[in-house]
Amino acid sequence: MTKLPLKKYLFYIFICSITLLASCSKEDIIEPVETSNRTILVYIPGDDNVLSPFAEYNLNDMIRAVENNNNWGTLLCYFDNYNTKPTLYKIDKYSPGGKKVLKQYDERNSATIESLNQVIGDMQTYAPSSEYGLVLWGHGSGWDPKTQATRVVLNNDKPRSSAEQYSYGGSSDGWMDLDEIKQAIPDHLFHFILFDACYMNQIEVAYSLRNKAKYMIASAAETMATGFPYSEIVPIMLAQNLDLENICKAYYDYYNNKTGAERTATVALIDLEVMPDFANWCKNTYSGKLNILASLQPGRLQHFDRSRLIMMFDLGQVIQSIAPDKNDELNAWFEKLIKYKAHTPYILNQILISSDHFCGITTYVPFDNPLYAAKNVQYETTEWYQQIVNP
Repeated sequence: MTKLPLKKYLFYIFICSITLLASCSKEDIIEPVETSNRTILVYIPGDDNVLSPFAEYNLNDMIRAVENNNNWGTLLCYFDNYNTKPTLYKIDKYSPGGKKVLKQYDERNSATIESLNQVIGDMQTYAPSSEYGLVLWGHGSGWDPKTQATRVVLNNDKPRSSAEQYSYGGSSDGWMDLDEIKQAIPDHLFHFILFDACYMNQIEVAYSLRNKAKYMIASAAETMATGFPYSEIVPIMLAQNLDLENICKAYYDYYNNKTGAERTATVALIDLEVMPDFANWCKNTYSGKLNILASLQPGRLQHFDRSRLIMMFDLGQVIQSIAPDKNDELNAWFEKLIKYKAHTPYILNQILISSDHFCGITTYVPFDNPLYAAKNVQYETTEWYQQIVNP
């Protein structure tokens, strides 16, 4: 074997090293990671948003929450705020400032199929786990299409009508329709999905996401801008024995202990694995009753939104109204479907909630009313309407 002179040998090693380094950028290098017991991803698309200050508040709340946590699981936060680049953090008490940068992204609209799907993939790469949970933070309007959604938002504690464009999202130009959320989330990946957003506990939402997670936690009404109390729910989410009911209870208790308009909270835990069978029962119950459904009067139903066009009604009361003979069967199904529910007496001191008409889930009603004509056309595009209400 011919031996290379020492200088040539060292030069050869140097060239090979440079070649290898040039073949992969820093972004391509993934640090070795161990599989976690559970990974929770909090997705915050808060860029250029009236909620941006609260995004910072919630992030800091998460950091405080892990200070005394045993880190049985892993907490990630995708954070896109008005003054930051989109960044995927590991919230970790061992890292300076309580958070470690896993990946930075170019400036972009975070409320898109591509962005949400990419971050979910990065979650699996940087924090592989035997179980995953997803928190979707931001604005919400349920199934209502982003192009013409009309919601009421808070501005200095005063309600104002707004033609904001969102079904779910966070930035001024970034909103996702329910179908887009469905496309972005892989099937059967998450143990639970929690919506820290208004109005997302709708049967239309739950049915569309039935294959995305085992459970869903959400509010039937508006959520306060301060959102879920992360200092209290993060330890529950990362505990060895995950208790989703306790997450709901922590949220409800936090706001029920407040006064005035801040005493505002509705929450329910939905077993999405029950949804297919419950939907089949609803399909049979709705059968032949579309005219009865359309003849209901909005003013006689418990509603949960403050929109100019009231759209979110108690599912239980709606079904009881069109099929009073099915009440016992409905209650039996709710026992299986709804694992926890709670509400404060009022929503923002404006909407009185009757305990007799609070199942935890809302639904839209395609009223035979000229005011609802345009919205009915949009509603007819939902899976729930096409497959259950009027198959």
